[in-house]
Amino acid sequence: MTTKNDGGPAFPQPIHKHQFDTTPRDFTDNGCEGMSLRDWFAGMALQGMLSGNPEIPEIARNVPERAAAITAYNFADEMLKARAQ
Repeated sequence: MTTKNDGGPAFPQPIHKHQFDTTPRDFTDNGCEGMSLRDWFAGMALQGMLSGNPEIPEIARNVPERAAAITAYNFADEMLKARAQ
C-alpha cells in the first residue's frame, strides 16, 4: 500500500505540563500535530477556486463539490512536489 506524502504537520504545537512550563516537548510523544500540510494546501487551493476570481480557469470554478475537492488535493500534491525540489 502506498501512502501520499502529506507534508507533515502544518501547525505542530508542543504540549506543556502546565501553562508556565515553556520547555518544548517532542511533537510525536506529547504534541498536537493538527492538520497535515497537504490538507492545509488543499484548503487554500479550494478557497482560491471558490473565490470566483476570473483568473481561475473555468474548470476549477464550476465543478461539482467532489470534483472541486479532488482538484484541490491535486493542487496540494503539486505544491508538495514543488516544495520538495
